[in-house]
Amino acid sequence: MINKKNIAGGFTVIEAVVSMALFILVWAGLAGNIMVGKAIEARSKHSMLAMYTIQQRMETIRRMNFASILNQNINNVTIDDRGTAAVADDLRGTMIVTVRFIPTSVAGNNFLKEVVAQLTWQEIMPGGGTVAATARCGTYFSADPITN
Repeated sequence: MINKKNIAGGFTVIEAVVSMALFILVWAGLAGNIMVGKAIEARSKHSMLAMYTIQQRMETIRRMNFASILNQNINNVTIDDRGTAAVADDLRGTMIVTVRFIPTSVAGNNFLKEVVAQLTWQEIMPGGGTVAATARCGTYFSADPITN
């Protein structure tokens, strides 16, 4: 016969193992969600910085003489996305500016240009590897500086 006074209250080994397994599963799921959330946050930040860089380039083009607005390939675009002095952690990509003449009269005179800027970079994925990311913006410029 078992003396109930001598049995210590507590968990059995099986109960402890099951509770630890559940604890590990819950925290592993949360850790995975945190990693994915950080990756989404970084991608969003990079897209915003890329659009800002494209807008700066469009403003530079807007101030140019109409005749000098031409196609441009700008390699090695560097964006400091972490605010550090080191350049090893900066976002790097390539910008392509494409200009297309739009005929605006019966005679075919080109008084309007469509300008499209595209910035492409490599985004680091959670768990390793990279994927190409792109930001794109387009607008029209007129030979008449007042309308720009």
